[in-house]
Amino acid sequence: MASRDFSDQLMVAVMRALRADTAVKVIVGTRVRDYVDAEEKWPFLRIDPIDSTPFEASGWVGSECAVTVHAFVRGEESTKAIQTLDALIVAALDEVELPLSAGNLLSLDHRRTTVIPDIKGPGSWHGIVRFEATIVAATAA
Repeated sequence: MASRDFSDQLMVAVMRALRADTAVKVIVGTRVRDYVDAEEKWPFLRIDPIDSTPFEASGWVGSECAVTVHAFVRGEESTKAIQTLDALIVAALDEVELPLSAGNLLSLDHRRTTVIPDIKGPGSWHGIVRFEATIVAATAA
């Protein structure tokens, strides 16, 4: 039985959820994208292309998707601001029921958060927030 790749639908839903989240929006505004502008205004979020693998179980077909959200803040001596933004990303996405244009989201779970200094220099921070999702076709096979 062939699997189904729902990574495009998940990317749209994740971006929509992060842009709509009031607490996230207070910090990054509408700067939630899957690319970085040459002259990016900080803080901002960037979502990696979604990594998708086949999922099949008990008549269901779909995909397991790894979602990685990168958060960037600048001008902070401590990690408090990036840790706050990372926590807001987790609150906006962990175990939420995102509507998809195709497929059913069975789960979206926070897996790991990492904070590292950003290459832009002192006071620049990069948060990496990882999730795993399972999406199946709308009806059982």
